[in-house]
Amino acid sequence: TKCFSLEPDPSGRCARMAQARSGRETLLASGDSSGGASVSQIQGSHRVSVEFSYFTFAGSIARHLVRHDAIEHDYTRWGETVSLLSPTAPSQKLGILGLFVVGFFWVSGGMYGCEGVMQMAPPGYVIAFLLFVPLIYCLPISLATAEMATMLPDGGMIDWIIEATGPLVGAHTTYWIWITYVFDAAIYPVLAGEYLSQEVDFSWAPGGAELGKDISVIILIFLVTLIKLVGMDVFVKFSTVLTTISLLPIVIYLGFGLPHINFKYLDDFDGKYNCGDNSTATNTSHTLLHAIASPVASSLLHAPMLSNLTAGSSSDDSTCEVMPVDWSALVPWVLWLYSGFFSLGAVAGDIDQPKRTFSIVIATLLPLVMLLNVIPLAIALSIDQNLDHFEAGFFNKVAAELAGSWLGYCFVAAANVCLVGLYSAQVLVAEESTSSFVATVLPDLVSPEGTLAKSNRVWRWLLNDSQGNAPIWIIFNGVCSMALAFLPYQLLVEFTMLIHVPPTLLFIYAYMYFRVKYPRLARPFNIPGGVIAGALLSAGPTAATLVNLYYSITDSTPTLGIPYLQAYSFASIIGVGVIVHLGYAASDRAVGTYRERTNNVSYADLFRDN
Repeated sequence: TKCFSLEPDPSGRCARMAQARSGRETLLASGDSSGGASVSQIQGSHRVSVEFSYFTFAGSIARHLVRHDAIEHDYTRWGETVSLLSPTAPSQKLGILGLFVVGFFWVSGGMYGCEGVMQMAPPGYVIAFLLFVPLIYCLPISLATAEMATMLPDGGMIDWIIEATGPLVGAHTTYWIWITYVFDAAIYPVLAGEYLSQEVDFSWAPGGAELGKDISVIILIFLVTLIKLVGMDVFVKFSTVLTTISLLPIVIYLGFGLPHINFKYLDDFDGKYNCGDNSTATNTSHTLLHAIASPVASSLLHAPMLSNLTAGSSSDDSTCEVMPVDWSALVPWVLWLYSGFFSLGAVAGDIDQPKRTFSIVIATLLPLVMLLNVIPLAIALSIDQNLDHFEAGFFNKVAAELAGSWLGYCFVAAANVCLVGLYSAQVLVAEESTSSFVATVLPDLVSPEGTLAKSNRVWRWLLNDSQGNAPIWIIFNGVCSMALAFLPYQLLVEFTMLIHVPPTLLFIYAYMYFRVKYPRLARPFNIPGGVIAGALLSAGPTAATLVNLYYSITDSTPTLGIPYLQAYSFASIIGVGVIVHLGYAASDRAVGTYRERTNNVSYADLFRDN
């Protein structure tokens, strides 16, 4: 969208985009019989590629798995780290192991915070959704993203949508994605507060434990914002250590918990629990795995709760509580748990043998993430069948039951490290989107060399982006996260996926647009079958996204005392974007008239004179 502003193009990026677009049209019009030009031919001597993100803990690990032989000039745009390589420099390549490590932290990062999904439906529905949704939603999205990324490595989702729909829709997409990442970023410190509240008593706070927990979240966001402002990115410098801290308790939890899994609790579609004792109403004989593993685990782990796993008998169903299916919560939650697959294909343009490497990684990563979402819940459900206990932070208590209080404390520390790192990554994308969007709308006013920066030292510091993002955008998005920290994390998750509906549908449209209009454009990672295969691939994500939209906007359950809150909020977000667009269009026309009358003065002159 910035390429359509009135500002000059010092980096030459817009010129290269125009050249690439012109080159594609020329090559296709000439009837290239080779099946399409290569990406390097289309984009000229410079190769601009989407590099994998170093924003997560896995960054430093993956750095050692990549060959860095090129001279790089890094800059960031639309929340994606882009590497401009010199014409003579060999390209950097990401192998199978490197892509797997980066992909794992993009699409999962651990099991922290997913306990609440068990309160949205009976266990059978939850497990079925966790196993089924990746196949119809995540797998097609990751394959389509990989194809787009290898075909057009210069840019990401927003750039592809702009190419397919034009700058107007692209600008609104940028706005929606910014909102998405602001809400998504706020989820992680709130979850960290939930985990911390399981071990820390916040009842000392004047407003009670709930307010004390909210204050702890605000302090956490403030500290991360302060670290970003002073330029001490501890999440990168100590990423290897932090990665180990965040993952090691999960490995220990799985090692201690696997022998306790009782599969009879996983196929319960009735959702009956609390039936007068610690068993469910569908209590049956124990599985063979449990019969073999329980005595061994008892002798090795000395876990006192093992007697609970074998206790209980059938109960009167009339005394049971029933967990209904809350589709408006279950659908967005499961989609959110797997939404990271949107990012996986973004590095497909920078890997060795894209088709082979990506196929192997997705074939191993997808089932791993599915199991990592299902197995911890299966362990917890085998330990405690009371679904009321499944709230964020419940894994702490299960870990303590499995191996002792020491593992529970380790879980609190690991969860907070992981969730703070995820917050830092997500809010960074929000900062980049804000910076780029505002710079497009008001380039003369808010740029580092603009009118405000020249007015006084404070504005000069706030708009100085020499060390990365300008402090004003770091502070602005930090304040937004603090404001959202008072909302329930369930609502944040649901609204994040609701506002992500338009970008998702537009991405699918862009994918089909290129399939139909540029069928012969070279695709190093190509899904065979042409338009028909593309349509079939898009059907699953489209259906899942529309189902999420339907259940979200038709949910009449009062939230914060307001029925249809998500529908009203969604309409408000869309409406604000339309109002801003109309206002900007009017001001743009005014500026055009003003420039004609005053010999092409800048935006800054107009704002100063009016």
